[in-house]
Amino acid sequence: MQKTNKLLCHWSLVGLVPEEHILERNIVLSLTEDESRELMIFLCRNDSSEWEVRIYKANVTDKYVPNILDKNIKKHEENDEYATFIFDDYAFALRFLAFVGYAHPEYRIRPPTKNHK
Repeated sequence: MQKTNKLLCHWSLVGLVPEEHILERNIVLSLTEDESRELMIFLCRNDSSEWEVRIYKANVTDKYVPNILDKNIKKHEENDEYATFIFDDYAFALRFLAFVGYAHPEYRIRPPTKNHK
């Protein structure tokens, strides 16, 4: 996930970002909340032309717990710093992002970040 361009996007609006926008500009989409505080949740197209969602952890002990709402995850990997989810389709990645805050209490506490104003 080494991209030079980052687009901040409020988590509630991520579904409105067209796939073409990300592809044409070769960007990483960074989800934010109030006051543009980054949530340390990212979406981009990886080198294998798959969609990658990376969720940084607040604690080393945060581990992914599968949920019935999780569909079409092609691959899941995690280390002490972050969890990575791979999807074949942009819509599948967006659906996962739409429910991550509700379906995954293990990721509700976010790592400390700075605000972008």
